[in-house]
Amino acid sequence: MKPQELESIVCPTDKENMRNSEGSVISLRNGDLLLGYTRFRGGSPSDFAPSDIAVIRSKDGGQTWSKPEIIRECPPDGNVLSVSFLRLNSG
Repeated sequence: MKPQELESIVCPTDKENMRNSEGSVISLRNGDLLLGYTRFRGGSPSDFAPSDIAVIRSKDGGQTWSKPEIIRECPPDGNVLSVSFLRLNSG
């Protein structure tokens, strides 16, 4: 079976979330895709702006995505980058 090409994945932005960065995708046990990424907040695109870790899910191989959900909210002056997923040997 030939793999499908994925044209693009777009994480939404707005006035308070001017930038998204570093992400990782993993296939979950149920077949869903989970995309985790750095979601900047506070209206600044700076590398040092406050940021959180957000995830979106796809149940159709990446054709459509859920609304973002924050899974790690940092303090007002906190910043997190470079989401990475790792499946443990235990599953």
